[in-house]
Amino acid sequence: LVASAHTLARRGGSKAPRMKKENLPSKVCVVCNRPFTWRKKWERSWTEISTCSKRCNTERRRQKRESRPTGSGERDNASDGDSSSDVMEMCLNAGNPSVPTASSPQAVRG
Repeated sequence: LVASAHTLARRGGSKAPRMKKENLPSKVCVVCNRPFTWRKKWERSWTEISTCSKRCNTERRRQKRESRPTGSGERDNASDGDSSSDVMEMCLNAGNPSVPTASSPQAVRG
């Protein structure tokens, strides 16, 4: 017999066979080392998932941030000779229109 659309809607809606819970794929979380199983919301990105929860994902990112060496963003301005006015002057000399000059309408407030 062919199931009607009404009958399919009552049963769950799809003709595709459902996966049983005991047959779901599983992985081990890289942070807490606990096993976790596939979820419907991970259907498209299961190969990229490596943590079991948002908490573990946040912890993984925090550990990654802390293990990274300090970047160039934490330099001492006095040691390299570049002050903010020097940087602005370099931008103006390069013809960068995004930096307002003293004669531009952006710099004049009124």
